[in-house]
Amino acid sequence: MPVFRPHSDITQDCLDAMIVDLQHQSEMEQNFVEANVQGKLVEMPAGEARFSAGVHSRTNSYRYIFDTLNTQASFLDLGLGTFPANSTRGKTDVSEVYGELLVPLLSGKTGAQHLNLELGYRYSDYNFQGGIDTYKALIDWGITDTLRFRGGRQQATRAPNIAEMFQAQSQTWSSTSPGDPCGLNTVASYGANPTFNPNAAQVRALCSQLMSSGASVFYDPATPQPTGSSALWFVNAVGNPNVNPEDATTLTAGFVWQPNTGRALRDGFSGTIDWYEIEIDDMIAVEPGSAVYQACLSPASNPTFDVNNEACRRIIRNPSTGGATASNVSYINAGGALISGVDLAANWQADLSDLGFDRMPGTFSVSFLVSTLLDLTTQSTPTAPVIDWKGSLGPDPGTSLNNGAYDYRTFTTLGYAFNEWNVSLRWRHLPKAKSALQAALESTTGGTSTVLGAEDSYDVFDASATWGFGERTTLRVGVDNLFDTDPVITGARTALDPNPTTGQGTTEAGFYSILGRQLYVGVEAQF
Repeated sequence: MPVFRPHSDITQDCLDAMIVDLQHQSEMEQNFVEANVQGKLVEMPAGEARFSAGVHSRTNSYRYIFDTLNTQASFLDLGLGTFPANSTRGKTDVSEVYGELLVPLLSGKTGAQHLNLELGYRYSDYNFQGGIDTYKALIDWGITDTLRFRGGRQQATRAPNIAEMFQAQSQTWSSTSPGDPCGLNTVASYGANPTFNPNAAQVRALCSQLMSSGASVFYDPATPQPTGSSALWFVNAVGNPNVNPEDATTLTAGFVWQPNTGRALRDGFSGTIDWYEIEIDDMIAVEPGSAVYQACLSPASNPTFDVNNEACRRIIRNPSTGGATASNVSYINAGGALISGVDLAANWQADLSDLGFDRMPGTFSVSFLVSTLLDLTTQSTPTAPVIDWKGSLGPDPGTSLNNGAYDYRTFTTLGYAFNEWNVSLRWRHLPKAKSALQAALESTTGGTSTVLGAEDSYDVFDASATWGFGERTTLRVGVDNLFDTDPVITGARTALDPNPTTGQGTTEAGFYSILGRQLYVGVEAQF
């Protein structure tokens, strides 16, 4: 099939043989019981101290049944564009108890119109992971009646979900560095290239054992060697009931400013600026294929280069060609991540009469939000390199983080309100971004990826309006992607790639509209 050539080259009978309507089934059941109480704790000099407390018990059950043609058993008959996966089912239970305190420390003082401390603690008992503690300590400091500081520290956890614990063997992949460690061009320090590894001869011998009879083909001088700096890493991932929760420490600090001058045009402004840093330890993620190869080929973990080493037994090579296929992996807690950024928001509104339009009713407003990413780095294992994803479409699927590490994002909204009418126009902007593979290369071996990222910036506009008639009914209408802006192509490959392509039809659907202009109408009624 001409994957990297125009689809017009494909005959209809070929398409009919490949395309199928897959039918998957899923069922999610959640049962929970909770009780909460809140109220006054004690009267303090600065005000009333309040508390809240509660208990919670929750059971989640999930079942997902894949179409037979999507399973590992039907690998040769997979539907176009799918990867083999097996049906999954699992169940989790958790019981929790929590308490929170709101303590006023100061009130009505110079330099402290108010100073409040918010404390919280939660204990969670999971049926697989056991007991886990989380807490928070936040401060709300009204410096003046117009300027306020907010910030604090939170210690949170994320327990593994049902898929991460019970997923049946399913195949996934990522495009990252290094290239095939058994290849003679690899830049892996533990690979078969003597330029980068003094133990290359032993590694090649071990790789030949992994390939069996395919080694004679793979290492034949007439056979082109894989690219040294990057590869498509396929893994057969299975859930791990013993995986532990991941921990996150979050620090925040910010200011809120709301003028109070008695002048309408100035007092209509408000602004916030907030800094955050999130450090994740024991991050839950699929063990990367490169980590399996490193554990197998490195003398630090396999000093005798034994083909029966635990990691080596999880590597699958094509017995005919010797080429890399997949590695058997599971979910582990070896990873870590650091994320930080600054969010800036500015809002302003004023009556049109205050702007000099005495005969025009209503209120005009404008809001602007820019979210700037300062850091986004991950490390898949303690011995793996730290990957800097900032300014890219990464992180790749090998992490548990959402992709889209743009340098910044902006959202601008213009609005007009009159009586029960509200009309707004929103502008969303995304800058250019390099590919995840390029980010991985820059953090490891260096070089230029033949896979391109988002080579164009993206601007899309959405218009909406609401009208409230009566006391309980609201009509809303809108147009998303008002100018029918095309999504940015994110999968192009340069002429230096073995399979160059324009990338037509590939994009990041989570960030770029793939449906074009969309119109909607809705009515909300309260009874």
